Amino acid sequence: MIKIFLTVQMFIFSIFTGCIIPESNHVEPNYHLLTSLSEDENESLHVPGLSFYVREVSIPPYLDDNRLARRHHASTLTYEESHRWGEPLGEGISRIVGLNLSTKFGTLSYSSYPSRAKGASTYEISISILQFEKFDRDMVHVVAVIDIFHRSILQSQFKINEFIPIQGKGVVEETKALSAGLDRIAGAIATRVFALPLSQCMLLEMKDVNYDNALLDQIVKELSFHFSSNVKGGQKKDEIIRLEPGLDLQSMPKLSISIRNVTLLDVIKQIQRKANTALKISASEITFVPFP
Repeated sequence: MIKIFLTVQMFIFSIFTGCIIPESNHVEPNYHLLTSLSEDENESLHVPGLSFYVREVSIPPYLDDNRLARRHHASTLTYEESHRWGEPLGEGISRIVGLNLSTKFGTLSYSSYPSRAKGASTYEISISILQFEKFDRDMVHVVAVIDIFHRSILQSQFKINEFIPIQGKGVVEETKALSAGLDRIAGAIATRVFALPLSQCMLLEMKDVNYDNALLDQIVKELSFHFSSNVKGGQKKDEIIRLEPGLDLQSMPKLSISIRNVTLLDVIKQIQRKANTALKISASEITFVPFP
């Protein structure tokens, strides 16, 4: 009887010990998001009617990882296993730069990758990240190349190279510093976009525009003078608005136009339609050109 009892005990013990799951050393990581730090207090860069699209952000392979990267020396890198991004890093950068630019331009007419562009945007922004990580003990390093396009034509290209101090201890403060780096990127983009001839033409108002059987070259000269005399920022040189030398003015009819309370860009587009020409918009000028 005792032998049977001991056998049953051993059987029960073996069942329970076989079902015991050893304690795991796994620790659930903390997930972090980049945040928008722009505040809608300064309206100096607002451009009514402007729209934009932030394209897919290019990031180097070493940052294509959900773990936060740490650079200790120029060629030494480690990853934080317990601290990770809550979304793909490139998408997070695109999202926050879009939010920041929306605030700086004073517009809700925008979209950011992975969303599609909302129609034909005024500008498309391309961002190539070269560095985006904590560097040393008390700062982050953000390096990026920015391209700004209008209808696939490059309007501006520049490089950002910023060391941003970390204001405190911990990974939360580190991600705040990286977010501050994105705000600086957005600020640099907004400043350059604001200064472009196209943006300035969207800003300049014309109360009363009247032309009766006027020649195209006369109209263009007067519009260019109006631009140079009233531009709010950016370029003030003569002939920002001009005619392409190859444009056939001899066969072009005289133009009549009468409109009020419009922007300079509205006037340019209406004249372009009446003159049956195309517009070529670059970083330095707006040119009336023949249709291709």
